[in-house]
Amino acid sequence: MKWLDAANLSSSFVAAFGMALIPAFIKNIFEEFAWRGYLAPKLYSIGYNRLFIHICVGLIWGAWHVPYTFSSCTLPKV
Repeated sequence: MKWLDAANLSSSFVAAFGMALIPAFIKNIFEEFAWRGYLAPKLYSIGYNRLFIHICVGLIWGAWHVPYTFSSCTLPKV
């Protein structure tokens, strides 16, 4: 399998990739705790319908990630 050949990867690329994964993993753990470990149970305790809670958490999650989505795309110059 030629596409699995890692002989061409430099050690600096592998190190940079690994160093990028660690902060992303830590950030994602805390983010998941915030959405599912804090927000959802708070909404459950209010007594809303479970489907409504999941929709609300999804909408808030999406709104939270909109700036990241637009900042990582490149727009063509007119």
